Amino acid sequence: MKQFLKLFILSCCLLGAAAQASTIDEVAQFYQTIKSWDGEFSQKTFVELLGKTVKKKGYISVVRPNKMRIEYEMPAPKVYLFNDNELIVYYPQDKAAQRYKNGKKLLGKEALNFLSGLNDMKKDFVINEEKPQNLPLQFTNQPGTILHLVARSATSHLSEIYIKVNPKTQALLEAILKNESGNLTHYSFNNLKFNTSMANALFELPAGENITIKKGL
Repeated sequence: MKQFLKLFILSCCLLGAAAQASTIDEVAQFYQTIKSWDGEFSQKTFVELLGKTVKKKGYISVVRPNKMRIEYEMPAPKVYLFNDNELIVYYPQDKAAQRYKNGKKLLGKEALNFLSGLNDMKKDFVINEEKPQNLPLQFTNQPGTILHLVARSATSHLSEIYIKVNPKTQALLEAILKNESGNLTHYSFNNLKFNTSMANALFELPAGENITIKKGL
């Protein structure tokens, strides 16, 4: 679960990337103007060891810098709730949840950098324009500007990140992430809304329900 959170949240929080940005500073400048956003997503993960692709769909809501909800659809619904430093994994069908007090530790520093506005990302990544080649997962044919981020350190959890942004709206269209194990994850975002008002209850467990809560490791 830890690796999943790092990959997913990092890609989702790239939402503010500027279309023609050539430096991390320019990307961060636009990203810091966004207070909240939500939308639908589809996810495909190529597992190199198994040689197969796993597909999922869901919905994400974010209020910068410290609230996030990731909800996966049927047949196995699961909800990730991140509120300040607490992470809750909720299983609606089972009325069960796991609570992690140190959620920031699970997210990883790369994901937290994006949530806080990319202030330190240039220390970890070099950014330039480049199209992905010879990857098991590829971007769709929809038009957009592709940016390529390369990790400076060989010990980074993510070795490469490709993002495709809309040059007119400056919103993220797709992202491909490659981790240190060689696995790839592709995300595609739809029906995005920016700077919308979201109730605090959206980032908490449903009130009035008998939910069994266990303490996570």
